[in-house]
Amino acid sequence: MGYWTSTMERFKIIDRSNHPWADTLTQALAQVEPETLAELTASGELNAFLSCKVDECMKSIRSMESQGMDHDEAKECAFESMLPKEPEDVEDWEQEGAEADAVDAFSKWIESDARSDSDMED
Repeated sequence: MGYWTSTMERFKIIDRSNHPWADTLTQALAQVEPETLAELTASGELNAFLSCKVDECMKSIRSMESQGMDHDEAKECAFESMLPKEPEDVEDWEQEGAEADAVDAFSKWIESDARSDSDMED
C-alpha cells in the first residue's frame, strides 16, 4: 500500500478522484509536473493522491471561512496551495550569486569543523 492510499485510510478520506477539482489538479500536474503525474499513475496512487489533495483543499476553505475569510477568497487561496506552480525563472546572475554564497558558507563550515577537530587533538 502506497503513501497516499494509507493516508486516505488513516484519515478516513472518501474517494474524491471524480471531483471536478481533481480534474483541475490532474491537468495542472500534466502541464507543470508530468513526471509526478506519471509516477502517481504508474504506482496506482493517482486517485488516492487526488482524493487527499481535494479533501485538504476543502478543509482549508472551511478553516479560512471559519476565521472570517470570504468564501471566494478562501477558495482562491486554497486552490493556489493545492495546484502545482511552474518553476520561477531565475536570472543567471541570481543563480550565480546563490551558488557563490553556498560555496562560501560551505567553505567556512569546513574550515570551522577542521579547527574543531584540531582543537580536540590538542
